[in-house]
Amino acid sequence: MNRLNITSIIHRMATGRDEEMEQLLTQLSERKKTAGSPLAIRFKPAVREFITLVSGRLGISSAELVNVLVEGIMRETLTPRQASVTRIPERFWLLMDEHKLSATDVACLLSDWNIGLSVLENRERTMDFLTSPLLKKLSEWFYVSVEWLEGTASRPVHHITVFNDWFHAARKLDKRIRETEPENILTRPDIYFVREMNITGGDQEDIFIFIRRYRTVNNTTVRIVECAGYCSTAGRLQDQFNSFLSMCGILFQAEIISKVDTFFASGQLLNALKTGDILPVSALWQIQKLCRNAEGKYAQNIWKTEERMPFLAPDEFITDEWREITSRILNNPDL
Repeated sequence: MNRLNITSIIHRMATGRDEEMEQLLTQLSERKKTAGSPLAIRFKPAVREFITLVSGRLGISSAELVNVLVEGIMRETLTPRQASVTRIPERFWLLMDEHKLSATDVACLLSDWNIGLSVLENRERTMDFLTSPLLKKLSEWFYVSVEWLEGTASRPVHHITVFNDWFHAARKLDKRIRETEPENILTRPDIYFVREMNITGGDQEDIFIFIRRYRTVNNTTVRIVECAGYCSTAGRLQDQFNSFLSMCGILFQAEIISKVDTFFASGQLLNALKTGDILPVSALWQIQKLCRNAEGKYAQNIWKTEERMPFLAPDEFITDEWREITSRILNNPDL
């Protein structure tokens, strides 16, 4: 019986290193291109379709995708220390790309760290400038794990906060509002509520809160996305959520909050958020994408009007307790 699987293959790769394999690893680390005839590979139908689908979405050839994947396996399995170092510039650029920052934008953003285009154009020089203090600053700006940026952790976010109740969520939102710059309207937060749409068309009890704000550093404006946490709406928490949504409506009317939107998302995406496996900014881009329906029309998965009524008509839903909390935020004392 053939018992080969990914676990056994990686184990045998690690234990079967010899001089020939070492030479190949040296060529890989030195980025040398070797001549050779094309290699024909017969994939299982599902694997072939997967490669075609992913390479198409990435805008690269199937061959290039397979090469990148196999090179990654070689590094992670046979040269783990080198792989850890390689992850640093790769994750740095992933963070920049997902925030839609060009090389010029990055050079302006990091000019205080003496990082210019000449540095960014050279992988080795970029690596020299990605010091621990800079990576720590990037983790603070973009709400990601510094260990992930340093290549020592596999998840970009440690964990997403689970709010015990909507009062807990209100304290988090109040903190972010206090961090805004009164003279700069771009720093006012946008709030996005996201709940899961299940396969039957219903919705689940947990609601995720995304906070999006703009930060200006060295005349470069960056749109920062944070998944502040998620909270249940089961039982008594539903009334709390209605009041929380009403509070957001009042704060929006007072121009304390710039925008409030409500969306549905897949359970797979939200589960990946919970475990910290994806960047919040990437998740929000995906959630906001237009989806094609059965009729071929494009639309967004947004909540129905009746579900948004506490926001649209806040005075009809907010309780006296939550009105007092809202007043405190407006007047800026501690909650």
